[in-house]
Amino acid sequence: MIALSGSGGGYVGDQDVALYLFAPPGDATFSDGHTIGSADFLRLRSGYTVADAATVFDQAFKREDIIECGCNMHARRYFVKGLDGGETRAAIAIHAYQALYGIAKEARDLEPRERLRL
Repeated sequence: MIALSGSGGGYVGDQDVALYLFAPPGDATFSDGHTIGSADFLRLRSGYTVADAATVFDQAFKREDIIECGCNMHARRYFVKGLDGGETRAAIAIHAYQALYGIAKEARDLEPRERLRL
């Protein structure tokens, strides 16, 4: 899986797996002069891809070989706002997010196979 964001620049991963791409609104230029934009990068991708709602990703997610997974951060924000505003039902969702964050914290230092098992 790869995670994408449409508002800035930076890439994390190795030659086999891109773990995180913070895609610029335009193209990123690397120190060797090579440039790549979000659309270029996604042409190389297939499978599960986490992305924010930036429109730069819309065309890629029309393909059948790439599966869009929302980042869910925007949804969480509205549950927090609801809870802060007195909507007690939002506590159910916030509790679920806290449980997921606990699992993520536990998985942080695990090897990939151990993380998958968790």
